[in-house]
Amino acid sequence: MSQASRPARRKPKPKGLKNPATLIALIAITVVTLILAVVMIHDAQISSDCDNSSQALVAAMSKKNEKKVSRDDVKKYLYGSPTRRRNKEGTYEVFTWKGIITSHSFRVDYDSYGDVERIRPE
Repeated sequence: MSQASRPARRKPKPKGLKNPATLIALIAITVVTLILAVVMIHDAQISSDCDNSSQALVAAMSKKNEKKVSRDDVKKYLYGSPTRRRNKEGTYEVFTWKGIITSHSFRVDYDSYGDVERIRPE
């Protein structure tokens, strides 16, 4: 048989992960998924810190029936690193935990003596 009678062999196209476009798409999807997972975990921790702080303050207020929680003692019950914003009169403070996507905050109202009077979401 002569070589002229045989059909010419074509090089097969790469399939699966050997295809560069498929490999790049897989890497891109993996990177985006990992970034989203980190963002979600971070924001969940921020939410948890805010909730735990408000629950700790409420618990401290209910335990200290004789002695109230003062403005200086509030920082003992805070989880994480919130920003602290006071009004000019000093009658309340707003504590805010900022995540990548979300932020969580609550307001602490003080009485005329500087003790915690009430806590409410902001």
